[in-house]
Amino acid sequence: TNTVFKDISDKIYNYKKELLSDSLVDDKFELFSNYQTFRSDENEENVSIQMQFYEKNLTKKSENEIIKTFVFSGNCPEYLLDEIVSMINNLLNDNVRVILDTNAKIMSRCLNKALLVKTYVNELEEMFNCHLNTQDEIIEKMQKCVELGVKNIIVQLGDDGALFACKDGVYKSNAAQKDKIVNTVGSGDSMVAGFIMNYIRSKDAIDSFKFATCCSIATSFSKGLGTREKINSLYLETNIEKLK
Repeated sequence: TNTVFKDISDKIYNYKKELLSDSLVDDKFELFSNYQTFRSDENEENVSIQMQFYEKNLTKKSENEIIKTFVFSGNCPEYLLDEIVSMINNLLNDNVRVILDTNAKIMSRCLNKALLVKTYVNELEEMFNCHLNTQDEIIEKMQKCVELGVKNIIVQLGDDGALFACKDGVYKSNAAQKDKIVNTVGSGDSMVAGFIMNYIRSKDAIDSFKFATCCSIATSFSKGLGTREKINSLYLETNIEKLK
């Protein structure tokens, strides 16, 4: 059966949990993942019922089950779009820290108050229905996202590093050395995990971008996922430049 929706894979889930178990994290973190799969061979009505169950469990308010941080990673079929957007906006209204690493259609409808949006240039183009040919044009749209309510936005630039924007300005990380890149699979997820972990413990968005960059590069330098030792080593070498 083809899977058309799942929040994150087991491997990335476990990696994020490992990063977030760092002893410096003093705030409760719950990465919601009940591994419920929505299948392409089910009709829309049945999937809609499953989504209602999914959202009900996300918004539990019992003392021990309040979700403080929610990562939405991946894609969803068109017929689930409205329900996914409704679920995410309900979480935002409940002051849950929401991180979006998903498609442009979802992100463009959930920008208000999201803690982090992690995206690529082509997705940013789709969000604003335009072509972005220069770094300045990319930055302009990132700043627009911040104006619309996003607290932090990262745009990965591939070999050219990454851009970051927040209320304090626009920043760029130095690029990874191409000759050391082994595999880029999981580098985006590593960036998201690194930002969350560092932000929860420090509340410093700029330093969290730096740490996230190191997590991403460490994974791209590895056959699997980057190790904490490699991340710490890269942290000492990584430069963050303020552009605006």
